Amino acid sequence: MCMALLGRVSEVDGDSAVIDFGGVTKSADARFLPVKKDDYVYVFDGFVIEKLTKKDAKKILKGE
Repeated sequence: MCMALLGRVSEVDGDSAVIDFGGVTKSADARFLPVKKDDYVYVFDGFVIEKLTKKDAKKILKGE
């Protein structure tokens, strides 16, 4: 089973974004879905695949 991880964009540099996964940061490819700082996104296999609203992301992170 494969899972996408939810994180917050902390930096953007061209087609690359640094994603904060609750204190652990990783680089992700954002060429298919442009993002900006503080966007909440799902990352799968090193690629940003979906953006979420802040409200929806907060619900998911709280486990609601």
